[in-house]
Amino acid sequence: VCEEIVFRGGVLAESAQYAVNNGYATTLREGVPFGVASSTFLFAVGHLPFFGGLANFFSRDTFVLFCLQLCTGGSFALIFLLTGDISTAIIAHFLYDLYTLYETQRMAHTPFPNTKYCHNNHKN
Repeated sequence: VCEEIVFRGGVLAESAQYAVNNGYATTLREGVPFGVASSTFLFAVGHLPFFGGLANFFSRDTFVLFCLQLCTGGSFALIFLLTGDISTAIIAHFLYDLYTLYETQRMAHTPFPNTKYCHNNHKN
């Protein structure tokens, strides 16, 4: 709830207005892409692992996470813009987080096939 209110309800709108106020756009409608880009970028940065040192921060996993968060943040921004309702973006974000939590838990408790960790790999 808080992320959507901050990034879509606050940063997106304020960044669009910033674009107009500083001559990057002539109308608020023209400033919206700047608002979407800046709110999406900040959303992705906010999900990066800042603990664990620079080696962890500049890893391939962190890059993949950043790209994933750009996609999800952009999707939530588009949902907000298409519906004009922050609650729709909040519901979409909640469902995404719920699904991610479910899949993470399921994968943590599911053995990987064709590995020594799989219980079904018995050599006869």
